[in-house]
Parts: sequence; structure tokens; C-alpha cells
Amino acid sequence: MLLSQAARPLVEAGKLSASLVSRLSLSRAGKFEAMLSGIDEVASLPLPTGKTTYAKELDEGLELFRVTCPIGVLLVIFEARPEVVVNIAALAIKSGNAAILKGGKESVHTATLLSNLIQKALATTEFPSALIQSVATRSEISSLLAQDKYIDLVMPRGGNALVTSVKNQTKIPVMGHADGICSIYVDKEVDERMIERIVLDSKVS
Repeated sequence: MLLSQAARPLVEAGKLSASLVSRLSLSRAGKFEAMLSGIDEVASLPLPTGKTTYAKELDEGLELFRVTCPIGVLLVIFEARPEVVVNIAALAIKSGNAAILKGGKESVHTATLLSNLIQKALATTEFPSALIQSVATRSEISSLLAQDKYIDLVMPRGGNALVTSVKNQTKIPVMGHADGICSIYVDKEVDERMIERIVLDSKVS
């Protein structure tokens, strides 16, 4: 596991929760393999671009078509899960978009390493290596949020406070979200130990 300088002392002092450490680590059994499997799954999907989803003749010689196309340059801001770098990169490349990624400070080393590996892999293809980039600091994000001429969509993934903060700092369209659905349905015949694990994992981790 690669941790940032900010996170490592906290781990050693026992001040980071076990659930956060688990999210930061790619060494947990099956996690790295699942990340690689996700790349294969995205690669096997049909191309999402160039598809005509609507067509209509408006007048003689005047036809209207709706065709799927890339968005352009995405700025994606997310929290502590470093494997998100790979997830987003795979989806962006598959859909013909460029992506600038900013992960949480706790996983900056891992996120940077993964981003660099992706760039090296891209350099061996017909795609430009700069198609996927990463930034590490909040000041860089502030500067990027002002680049409404060059960035087409901001996608903050995290709590409501993060989404609201991003929306208040930019003129770029933001694909955010409000508060999540904070409820779990429990069937009367459910195994109590199982539901305890589910609730704790979804609401505490």
C-alpha cells in the first residue's frame, strides 16, 4: 500500500480507522484483481459513441439526428479510493474522453503512481499519453475550476459538502448529486448477523 506523507503517521499512530485503511490499500485479498477485471469488463463493452439514438425528418431535405459523442475533457474529483483512478480512466478512454483526476490526499501517492502507469501504457497506443492526467493539491483544483473554456464537465464524487463546494467555485457544468438515499430495507426473515455487517459497512465505513 502506498500512502501519502500526510496519511502514513496517522496510520502508524492508529488514528486512521480500519475501514479507511482498507479503502486506501490495494493489497487486500482480491482487490487488485477486481480492479484489473473491471478494465477488461469496460474494454469488452460496445463502443458508446457514434450511435444514432434518434432520427426524424423535419422537412423535405431537413433531417434531425441525435448521435452519441464524447463529452470532451472531464475533471473528476473523488475521495480516498485509489482504484477509482483506474475505473475512471478505463471509462473515459472507452468513451473517447480525456480526464483530469484528483483523489483524496490520503491516497495521493497511489493515485499518482496509477496515473503515471496509465500514461506509460497510453504512450504505446494511438492515444496521447496526456489523455489521462492527475493532480495532487487543492490549489490545482481551484485553478482548474476556472478553466471553463477547456474543461467540459466536472464530476465530484463524495459527500454533499464536496459537491456544493465545487458547484460554488466554477462556471463549468457539474454532474453532482444531493444527499444520498440513507435507508436500508430489512426483511423480517433476514439473518441478524448479516444485516449488522451490511448496515455497518454502508453507513460507517
